[in-house]
Amino acid sequence: MRLNRKKLLRARELLGYGIEKVAEEAGVSKNSVLRAEHEEDIRPVTARKIAAALRVSVADLIGESETLKAQPSLPEFPEERRVPTLKNWTSLAQRLADRWVEEITEREAEWRSAEPAVQKHVKWLPNLSWATEIRGTAGDFLEVATEELELALGFATSDEALELCAALRRLTEVSERTGAWYSSAGSAPETAKVIDLQGRLGRIERKIGVRAS
Repeated sequence: MRLNRKKLLRARELLGYGIEKVAEEAGVSKNSVLRAEHEEDIRPVTARKIAAALRVSVADLIGESETLKAQPSLPEFPEERRVPTLKNWTSLAQRLADRWVEEITEREAEWRSAEPAVQKHVKWLPNLSWATEIRGTAGDFLEVATEELELALGFATSDEALELCAALRRLTEVSERTGAWYSSAGSAPETAKVIDLQGRLGRIERKIGVRAS
């Protein structure tokens, strides 16, 4: 089942919930919430849990052409047993990076075309909601994708693993472009978390290199 991204984000924003809060209330992993928010396939039971956590019905979160009855029944498995292919993670990371590059580029262009007085006050403001959302989502995605990568090292090919590593590094670089929009007085959020995940990713890359040699 695929949930509608815009409807899901709207429901989350109305409650003021972050990804972790939705996962906690629904009793599912952050991985499941991220997949739902990016219109990836999730189990109907997971969709029901997320909808309940957001205090809406599943029908409120799915596209007009998709209904719950149209979905086949799937066996119940713990979240840990659902391990998507690394190609899916790589594709999702690349799509996120492409989307954010476009958004950041548009905002930079708007800033450069503004009057000097406007430029002075628009950029370098702390707590920018759009930039904070990008950095927060990047941190959450890097965390769960890195966990999936580590779990997959036993069966994934070295090429697939390295492709995901490259995609995650690109995602990090794109999210760091938002750092220029924060004032020197207020550091950008998620920085420490991302630095820690970068170190973890480096260790995985070295492990892959040793295995491939």
